[in-house]
Amino acid sequence: MLNAREAELITRARLKFEDSDGGGDIGWWTNTDDEIRWRLVVPTDGEYSISARVSCARQFSGSRVGVTVAGRSFPFSVPDTGEWYYYVDLALGNIPLKAGTYPVTVKPRK
Repeated sequence: MLNAREAELITRARLKFEDSDGGGDIGWWTNTDDEIRWRLVVPTDGEYSISARVSCARQFSGSRVGVTVAGRSFPFSVPDTGEWYYYVDLALGNIPLKAGTYPVTVKPRK
């Protein structure tokens, strides 16, 4: 699991870390040029599941986002979770990875 606190925030607007139940989140995503980056350390070769934990108020749902792991994109639309503090986990797919370090990015899809 990649922790919000460990992310590198590449922001042109108001993107920021927020304390919340469950360890925090990254909020105030108002600019499509913003992105989040991590370095993923894979300890052993294997097939890994990619998922995203999201929350979104109804009026902002439907935004298109892409998670990219080791150059492979996993696109999804952000669902209405009812409120900003109601989270859901979205299964995005699987990826085979060899042991090593990989870039992970999350950014809006234009």
